[in-house]
Amino acid sequence: MSRHRSLVVDIETAPDRATLAQCGRRPRDAASRIWLHGLAAISWLAFTEQDDGTVGALALTSIAVACANDVDSVAMRERDALARLESALTALDDGGRLISFNGRRHDLPFLKLRRHHHHLFDATRLDRFLGADSDRHCDLLEILTRDGLRWPSLDEACAALRIPHGVENVECGGCAPAVARSQVDVLATFLLDRFRFASDAHAPLAFARAWSVLAAWCVGQGRRWPHLVQFATLPAARAALLAAGRASPG
Repeated sequence: MSRHRSLVVDIETAPDRATLAQCGRRPRDAASRIWLHGLAAISWLAFTEQDDGTVGALALTSIAVACANDVDSVAMRERDALARLESALTALDDGGRLISFNGRRHDLPFLKLRRHHHHLFDATRLDRFLGADSDRHCDLLEILTRDGLRWPSLDEACAALRIPHGVENVECGGCAPAVARSQVDVLATFLLDRFRFASDAHAPLAFARAWSVLAAWCVGQGRRWPHLVQFATLPAARAALLAAGRASPG
Protein backbone atom coordinates (compact mmCIF):
# COMPACT_ATOMS: atom_id res chain seq x y z
CA MET A 1 0.00 0.00 0.00
CA SER A 2 1.51 3.32 -1.05
CA ARG A 3 1.90 6.31 1.25
CA HIS A 4 2.61 9.90 0.31
CA ARG A 5 2.58 13.39 1.77
CA SER A 6 -0.18 15.88 1.10
CA LEU A 7 -0.52 19.55 1.99
CA VAL A 8 -3.63 21.62 2.73
CA VAL A 9 -3.08 25.35 2.31
CA ASP A 10 -5.11 28.47 3.11
CA ILE A 11 -4.33 32.17 3.05
CA GLU A 12 -5.81 35.32 4.55
CA THR A 13 -5.29 38.67 2.85
CA ALA A 14 -5.48 42.31 3.92
CA PRO A 15 -4.96 45.68 2.21
CA ASP A 16 -1.24 46.20 1.61
CA ARG A 17 -0.08 49.59 2.86
CA ALA A 18 2.82 49.90 0.44
CA THR A 19 0.64 49.12 -2.58
CA LEU A 20 -2.09 51.48 -1.41
CA ALA A 21 0.39 54.30 -0.91
CA GLN A 22 1.86 53.80 -4.37
CA CYS A 23 -1.50 54.17 -6.11
CA GLY A 24 -2.94 56.76 -3.72
CA ARG A 25 -5.74 54.60 -2.33
CA ARG A 26 -7.13 54.16 1.16
CA PRO A 27 -7.67 50.79 2.91
CA ARG A 28 -11.43 51.03 2.42
CA ASP A 29 -10.83 51.35 -1.33
CA ALA A 30 -9.27 47.87 -1.35
CA ALA A 31 -12.25 45.96 0.04
CA SER A 32 -12.91 43.97 -3.14
CA ARG A 33 -9.68 44.70 -5.03
CA ILE A 34 -7.36 41.76 -4.48
CA TRP A 35 -4.53 43.41 -6.43
CA LEU A 36 -4.28 45.94 -3.58
CA HIS A 37 -3.95 43.24 -0.92
CA GLY A 38 -0.99 41.56 0.69
CA LEU A 39 -0.65 38.34 2.63
CA ALA A 40 -2.03 38.67 6.16
CA ALA A 41 -1.51 35.06 7.24
CA ILE A 42 -0.90 31.64 5.76
CA SER A 43 -1.32 28.15 7.19
CA TRP A 44 -0.66 24.72 5.80
CA LEU A 45 -1.34 21.27 7.20
CA ALA A 46 1.03 18.50 6.13
CA PHE A 47 -0.06 14.89 6.57
CA THR A 48 0.52 11.42 5.23
CA GLU A 49 -2.19 9.43 3.49
CA GLN A 50 -2.46 5.87 2.27
CA ASP A 51 -4.52 4.34 -0.51
CA ASP A 52 -7.20 3.19 1.95
CA GLY A 53 -7.68 6.71 3.33
CA THR A 54 -5.60 6.24 6.48
CA VAL A 55 -4.00 9.53 7.53
CA GLY A 56 -1.31 10.44 10.04
CA ALA A 57 1.71 12.58 10.90
CA LEU A 58 -0.28 15.83 11.03
CA ALA A 59 1.85 18.99 11.23
CA LEU A 60 0.44 22.54 11.11
CA THR A 61 2.53 25.55 10.12
CA SER A 62 1.18 29.10 10.45
CA ILE A 63 2.79 32.44 9.70
CA ALA A 64 1.44 35.87 10.64
CA VAL A 65 2.51 38.45 8.08
CA ALA A 66 0.51 41.67 8.42
CA CYS A 67 1.00 41.91 12.20
CA ALA A 68 4.29 43.84 11.84
CA ASN A 69 4.25 47.56 12.60
CA ASP A 70 6.18 48.91 9.62
CA VAL A 71 6.05 48.34 5.88
CA ASP A 72 9.57 46.94 5.62
CA SER A 73 8.91 44.33 8.31
CA VAL A 74 5.67 43.26 6.62
CA ALA A 75 7.51 42.87 3.31
CA MET A 76 10.23 40.81 4.99
CA ARG A 77 7.65 38.57 6.67
CA GLU A 78 5.81 38.08 3.41
CA ARG A 79 8.95 37.09 1.51
CA ASP A 80 9.83 34.69 4.32
CA ALA A 81 6.34 33.14 4.21
CA LEU A 82 6.58 32.64 0.45
CA ALA A 83 10.00 31.03 0.80
CA ARG A 84 8.84 28.71 3.57
CA LEU A 85 5.82 27.60 1.55
CA GLU A 86 8.08 26.91 -1.42
CA SER A 87 10.23 24.75 0.84
CA ALA A 88 7.17 22.93 2.22
CA LEU A 89 6.02 22.11 -1.31
CA THR A 90 9.17 20.03 -1.85
CA ALA A 91 7.46 17.34 0.25
CA LEU A 92 5.06 16.85 -2.67
CA ASP A 93 7.81 16.15 -5.21
CA ASP A 94 7.13 12.40 -4.97
CA GLY A 95 3.59 12.83 -6.29
CA GLY A 96 1.79 14.22 -3.24
CA ARG A 97 -1.33 16.36 -3.52
CA LEU A 98 -1.95 20.02 -2.79
CA ILE A 99 -5.40 20.56 -1.30
CA SER A 100 -7.32 23.84 -1.12
CA PHE A 101 -10.75 25.43 -1.15
CA ASN A 102 -10.90 27.76 -4.16
CA GLY A 103 -7.13 27.65 -4.35
CA ARG A 104 -6.99 27.37 -8.13
CA ARG A 105 -8.78 30.69 -8.62
CA HIS A 106 -7.70 32.55 -5.49
CA ASP A 107 -4.98 31.28 -3.15
CA LEU A 108 -2.38 30.11 -5.67
CA PRO A 109 -2.76 32.98 -8.19
CA PHE A 110 -2.57 35.43 -5.29
CA LEU A 111 0.58 33.81 -3.91
CA LYS A 112 2.16 34.05 -7.35
CA LEU A 113 1.10 37.71 -7.57
CA ARG A 114 2.83 38.42 -4.27
CA ARG A 115 5.98 36.70 -5.50
CA HIS A 116 5.91 39.07 -8.46
CA HIS A 117 5.28 42.02 -6.12
CA HIS A 118 8.65 41.23 -4.55
CA HIS A 119 10.19 40.68 -8.01
CA LEU A 120 10.73 36.98 -7.34
CA PHE A 121 10.85 35.59 -10.87
CA ASP A 122 12.58 32.28 -10.23
CA ALA A 123 10.72 29.05 -10.94
CA THR A 124 8.17 28.15 -8.28
CA ARG A 125 6.55 24.84 -7.40
CA LEU A 126 3.21 26.68 -7.31
CA ASP A 127 3.14 26.40 -11.11
CA ARG A 128 2.77 22.62 -10.84
CA PHE A 129 -0.61 23.06 -9.18
CA LEU A 130 -1.97 26.19 -10.88
CA GLY A 131 -3.21 24.85 -14.20
CA ALA A 132 -6.77 23.70 -14.72
CA ASP A 133 -5.42 20.34 -15.89
CA SER A 134 -3.31 19.72 -12.77
CA ASP A 135 -4.64 16.52 -11.21
CA ARG A 136 -2.29 16.98 -8.24
CA HIS A 137 -4.23 20.01 -7.01
CA CYS A 138 -7.41 18.96 -5.26
CA ASP A 139 -9.59 22.09 -5.15
CA LEU A 140 -12.54 21.15 -2.95
CA LEU A 141 -14.70 24.00 -4.25
CA GLU A 142 -14.52 22.52 -7.75
CA ILE A 143 -15.07 18.97 -6.54
CA LEU A 144 -18.07 19.75 -4.33
CA THR A 145 -19.83 21.50 -7.23
CA ARG A 146 -19.02 19.01 -9.99
CA ASP A 147 -22.61 17.69 -9.94
CA GLY A 148 -23.98 21.12 -10.85
CA LEU A 149 -24.66 22.81 -7.52
CA ARG A 150 -23.72 26.48 -7.26
CA TRP A 151 -20.45 27.43 -5.59
CA PRO A 152 -20.68 27.68 -1.79
CA SER A 153 -18.46 29.59 0.58
CA LEU A 154 -16.28 27.44 2.82
CA ASP A 155 -18.55 28.33 5.72
CA GLU A 156 -21.63 27.20 3.78
CA ALA A 157 -20.02 23.95 2.65
CA CYS A 158 -18.95 23.11 6.20
CA ALA A 159 -22.39 23.92 7.61
CA ALA A 160 -24.11 21.75 4.98
CA LEU A 161 -21.81 18.80 5.73
CA ARG A 162 -21.77 19.30 9.53
CA ILE A 163 -18.10 20.17 9.80
CA PRO A 164 -16.94 22.72 12.43
CA HIS A 165 -15.77 26.02 11.02
CA GLY A 166 -15.49 29.38 12.70
CA VAL A 167 -13.56 31.55 15.12
CA GLU A 168 -16.42 33.75 16.32
CA ASN A 169 -16.77 33.64 20.12
CA VAL A 170 -13.93 31.10 20.30
CA GLU A 171 -10.90 31.60 22.53
CA CYS A 172 -7.85 31.94 20.28
CA GLY A 173 -5.18 31.95 22.98
CA GLY A 174 -3.55 35.18 21.87
CA CYS A 175 -3.31 33.98 18.27
CA ALA A 176 -3.64 36.73 15.65
CA PRO A 177 -7.19 36.66 14.22
CA ALA A 178 -5.96 36.16 10.64
CA VAL A 179 -3.82 33.21 11.75
CA ALA A 180 -6.72 31.67 13.68
CA ARG A 181 -8.98 31.98 10.63
CA SER A 182 -6.41 30.39 8.33
CA GLN A 183 -5.85 27.52 10.77
CA VAL A 184 -9.56 26.77 11.12
CA ASP A 185 -9.99 27.01 7.34
CA VAL A 186 -7.13 24.56 6.78
CA LEU A 187 -8.51 21.96 9.19
CA ALA A 188 -12.03 22.33 7.79
CA THR A 189 -10.64 21.88 4.27
CA PHE A 190 -8.78 18.78 5.44
CA LEU A 191 -12.08 17.30 6.64
CA LEU A 192 -13.80 18.24 3.38
CA ASP A 193 -11.08 16.35 1.54
CA ARG A 194 -11.58 13.30 3.76
CA PHE A 195 -15.34 13.63 3.15
CA ARG A 196 -14.58 13.59 -0.59
CA PHE A 197 -12.47 10.45 -0.25
CA ALA A 198 -15.14 8.64 1.78
CA SER A 199 -17.82 9.61 -0.74
CA ASP A 200 -15.80 8.53 -3.78
CA ALA A 201 -14.65 5.27 -2.15
CA HIS A 202 -18.02 4.57 -0.46
CA ALA A 203 -16.07 4.23 2.78
CA PRO A 204 -17.79 6.15 5.61
CA LEU A 205 -15.44 4.77 8.25
CA ALA A 206 -12.48 6.31 6.43
CA PHE A 207 -13.99 9.75 7.09
CA ALA A 208 -14.72 8.98 10.74
CA ARG A 209 -11.25 7.57 11.34
CA ALA A 210 -9.55 10.55 9.72
CA TRP A 211 -11.62 12.88 11.89
CA SER A 212 -10.65 10.93 14.99
CA VAL A 213 -6.97 11.36 14.10
CA LEU A 214 -7.53 15.10 13.64
CA ALA A 215 -9.51 15.35 16.89
CA ALA A 216 -6.78 13.70 18.93
CA TRP A 217 -4.20 16.01 17.36
CA CYS A 218 -6.32 19.11 18.07
CA VAL A 219 -6.71 18.19 21.74
CA GLY A 220 -2.95 17.90 21.96
CA GLN A 221 -2.66 21.46 20.60
CA GLY A 222 -5.37 22.85 22.88
CA ARG A 223 -3.12 24.89 25.17
CA ARG A 224 -1.36 26.60 22.26
CA TRP A 225 -4.32 26.87 19.87
CA PRO A 226 -7.57 26.49 21.87
CA HIS A 227 -9.70 27.48 18.87
CA LEU A 228 -8.84 24.15 17.23
CA VAL A 229 -10.39 22.05 20.01
CA GLN A 230 -13.82 22.58 18.40
CA PHE A 231 -12.80 19.88 15.91
CA ALA A 232 -12.80 17.41 18.82
CA THR A 233 -15.63 18.62 21.04
CA LEU A 234 -18.55 19.80 18.92
CA PRO A 235 -21.41 17.30 18.38
CA ALA A 236 -20.43 16.38 14.82
CA ALA A 237 -16.90 15.64 16.00
CA ARG A 238 -18.14 13.41 18.82
CA ALA A 239 -20.38 11.54 16.39
CA ALA A 240 -17.40 10.90 14.12
CA LEU A 241 -15.35 9.65 17.05
CA LEU A 242 -18.08 7.22 18.04
CA ALA A 243 -18.39 6.02 14.45
CA ALA A 244 -14.67 5.36 14.40
CA GLY A 245 -14.99 3.22 17.51
CA ARG A 246 -13.07 5.60 19.75
CA ALA A 247 -13.94 7.48 22.91
CA SER A 248 -13.69 11.24 22.60
CA PRO A 249 -10.20 12.45 23.52
CA GLY A 250 -11.79 15.46 25.20
